Amino acid sequence: MPFSDAAVDFAFGDTPSISDMFIDPAVDWIFRKIHDITRLPENQSDPVDTLIDIFKRVIKETIDPDADLPDDSMKQENESQSQSVTPGDPNEKIGWSESGWPGITTATHALHYVVFFENDPRIATAPAQEVIIEDALDSNLDWSTFRLEEIAWGETTVPMPAETSSLNTRVTIPDYRTGGDKSWWVDVAVEVDATGTARWTFRTLDPSTGDWPEDALAGFLPVNNATGRGQGHVAFRIRPLGTTPAGSQLANRAVIRFDTEAPIETGLVLFTVSDRAPLLLQGIGVTGSEFRFALPTEAGVSYTVESIDDLGSTDWVHEQTIVGDGSVIPCVIPHSTNAHRFFRVRQP
Repeated sequence: MPFSDAAVDFAFGDTPSISDMFIDPAVDWIFRKIHDITRLPENQSDPVDTLIDIFKRVIKETIDPDADLPDDSMKQENESQSQSVTPGDPNEKIGWSESGWPGITTATHALHYVVFFENDPRIATAPAQEVIIEDALDSNLDWSTFRLEEIAWGETTVPMPAETSSLNTRVTIPDYRTGGDKSWWVDVAVEVDATGTARWTFRTLDPSTGDWPEDALAGFLPVNNATGRGQGHVAFRIRPLGTTPAGSQLANRAVIRFDTEAPIETGLVLFTVSDRAPLLLQGIGVTGSEFRFALPTEAGVSYTVESIDDLGSTDWVHEQTIVGDGSVIPCVIPHSTNAHRFFRVRQP
């Protein structure tokens, strides 16, 4: 099926559910696995923590059922003890396209990325004084369209000009320790170099010396706790080159370094370039004997609605042609007496 097609299978007479639509088998398996393990309460107060716990358990059962999960109760050792102190980082990078379709973009839609970093209490025993994030941008991305969207950690959000591609600024933060009256400078620099590598540098300085803090337990990113003081993110957007051919893949990952620790790579974020944006149907449902949906359209573009009873066949039946006017057009298609019927919307 071309990227621009949208297809839905409904069992008529029933209220459509998520299982009535085409879903990637891997995604469906993950959701079924989560459902087997636990269910979220209807009024879950902290769904993010619950989902993290669920995915830990899914990974445990899938990869190594006999492995021990990390103990979330691990705490930082008493700071008064003599010990080697190091920061740590469970990293993550996500991305999405303005096309609205997961993993698919066009040469005209901007891509948005966020890199998350955290000084993990299960690993770290000290604040980070310096954090460097590097992201080698794909050669099919237009590096000149790189724009910063947000830089933040803990309760600090770094002010920046709108539509900027680089930054060199200094913020002042209080010491994170209770009762401390010391403040610290954090120098924040962002650039995209000639090789297309985007680089964020965070550096803690002592205002009294203009140099690194002598206190090993001082740093802009303390070991994280329930307040989120030790986690942060950087966000940016960028566009593909206008000449990027359909079928090309845009792949990149970030590398995060805490102080002198070994660099850690995030997972790969991948987009496939299509020659047109996917069709995203809205308000899909069945009312009586009718299949209803709303189709966002482009002015002057024709859309063909087709149906079929058996996916083993290739005899799609033409239902109607819709000429776009730039609005979201409601569509109503009568259904047959078959238990299932498949519909798709195509652009010529």
